[in-house]
Amino acid sequence: MASASDPLSRRPVWIVHADALTCLGYGPELYASLQAGYSGLMPAAEAFPNVEQLAGAGMVGRLKTIEGNVRVPGILAAGLRYLAPDALLEADLMVGACSLGDLTGPDAGHPRRAFERALRIWSGGKRLPPIQFVSSACSSGTDALGLGAVSIAAGMVDVVAVIAFDSLPAGKLVQHVALGTQSRDRARPFDLGRSGTSFGEAAALVLLASERGLQRFGLRKQVRVAGFGMSCDAHDVVAPNPDGQYAAQAIQVALRGAELGALGYVNTHGSGTPLNDRAEIEALRRAIGPAALGKMHVGGTKGALGHTLGATGLVEAVVATRALCDGRYPPTAGLEQPDPDLHFMPANMLGKRSAHERYALSVTFGFGGVNSAVLLEEAWHA
Repeated sequence: MASASDPLSRRPVWIVHADALTCLGYGPELYASLQAGYSGLMPAAEAFPNVEQLAGAGMVGRLKTIEGNVRVPGILAAGLRYLAPDALLEADLMVGACSLGDLTGPDAGHPRRAFERALRIWSGGKRLPPIQFVSSACSSGTDALGLGAVSIAAGMVDVVAVIAFDSLPAGKLVQHVALGTQSRDRARPFDLGRSGTSFGEAAALVLLASERGLQRFGLRKQVRVAGFGMSCDAHDVVAPNPDGQYAAQAIQVALRGAELGALGYVNTHGSGTPLNDRAEIEALRRAIGPAALGKMHVGGTKGALGHTLGATGLVEAVVATRALCDGRYPPTAGLEQPDPDLHFMPANMLGKRSAHERYALSVTFGFGGVNSAVLLEEAWHA
């Protein structure tokens, strides 16, 4: 059972709307493409043809609807246009999330300011709910979802809108090429030939509600936020703790009170870098146990959507939500030959949820040693 001190065990928090705008589209198109194993990645040299340094930078995923050098305003405008539900402005709280945002333009390095500006333009100057903002590297989206869920569970608010976004200007990609994080071809999580990650950009929007919030807006529950955990190992600015012990702690907190036998799907961070994939599997083994882990559908989506930086946690929570509602788990995009040194078999085919499986786990890691995990429960059982 969950601890009585855990607010998520005392007051249910429901996801009532979840969608993401990605290089594979949004809505039903996005999830159908993931199920089919499609990828929206393209060669970095095509995405940034005037930057010679990117010739060997592998693949990136770019939103087809965004043009120009200052990308965050365009990403936010498109995200609000395609993803926002009618009840968005009636939320009691908005939580934004981004790692850094644009490196150029009027809001360079100030994603919260860009977020507020985009909301004012989109709303036509209407009154906005109070805004909180999370910037915890690539765990930002997951942490924002956790903040929103805990705020509802603690009785502070009844409806929270969580919006995560991030951009991929050429300068940001050049920095990561210099760090050696980028794949030579494309992100291949847990694959023997993996050589790095592939970046992308996205916006994701999740609407959370309490039981009272459901009644207030006549909303329909999709899944329950059943757990949230986070930790920081501070092992290295850019590298994860190799033994996964601190990441395992975040996962274990998220899993408190859950029946492991009912956990069917794990959406991993799965960045495709040799260090991260190894550390993540160690963390999952510690938190779940190798025997139980081997029975689950464990996969990742960065080989299809790219690593969408501060948006990735919320994008992947949207994927996990869709997986529970749809009853099918997407394969690991980019996986061709599992790395035998990981002693683990990730899912390389579409999976089907069994009747006894009611949980999905989404795991996210960020620079600086930030580790985050969110547990979702299918609404019929919750």
